[in-house]
Amino acid sequence: QQAVPGGAGGIAATLATGDRGAISEEDAEAMRRSGLAHLLSISGLHVTALIGAVWLITLKLLALFPPLARAWRLPLVAAGTGALAGIAYTLLTGAEVPTIRSCAAGLLVLAALALGRDPISPRLIAAGAMLVLLIWPESLMGPSFQLSFAAVTAIVALHDHPAMRAWAAADYSWPGRAARFLAMLFLTGLLIEFTLMPIALHHFSKAGLYGALANMLAIPLTTFVIMPLEAIALLLDLAGLGAPFWWLCGQALGGLLALAHGVAEAPGAVA
Repeated sequence: QQAVPGGAGGIAATLATGDRGAISEEDAEAMRRSGLAHLLSISGLHVTALIGAVWLITLKLLALFPPLARAWRLPLVAAGTGALAGIAYTLLTGAEVPTIRSCAAGLLVLAALALGRDPISPRLIAAGAMLVLLIWPESLMGPSFQLSFAAVTAIVALHDHPAMRAWAAADYSWPGRAARFLAMLFLTGLLIEFTLMPIALHHFSKAGLYGALANMLAIPLTTFVIMPLEAIALLLDLAGLGAPFWWLCGQALGGLLALAHGVAEAPGAVA
């Protein structure tokens, strides 16, 4: 919060720790109305980004040493490292229910990758839901469980469709791959909006309408710009060198807040 002034500092603290105490009510309401409030919960996006980054870095670094690559099954080693990172991050951020749920799903995905199985399947959702309900059976009636599992079920159903799989596997140039990524993100967001709207209306008596468009910009910005910059800044702070990255992170967070307020104040943003 000291490194990033204003409302952006509150968002930065939340992305790192899950503590929303520094976010103003005005900014929090804008995030809710624009369909971006899920970014403020330490859950799927954060855990996935961390585990995926650790898995990829471990795999690439170990592959630089041919003796290790011949002696060890590198995907298995990388999966183990990613699992340890995910568990450590879950404990670090207070081990709240959404974080534990996301970590459990992440560990199941890593296990599937290590065993050479397809990780994105309805079985993954069933196993995750069963694990959560064994520990917290009362969560079934709450909006958190219903919204998150409905969203993930919709995502898996969409991307498990043969047409989507064929589209994802098609070979395109760099501009084509970027356009496909954005199009898939928009389609996914649109499906989630319609899937979650009845649940949101039931629990909160209101639902956002422009979340798919907002998330199309906000998710790549958060995943590929804000979170890496914040991680680098926190790491460099150990040597007192994080200031330039905090400035960049603050600019990106300012853009995220501007997007949230712009969408939230648009006519008909909430029904």
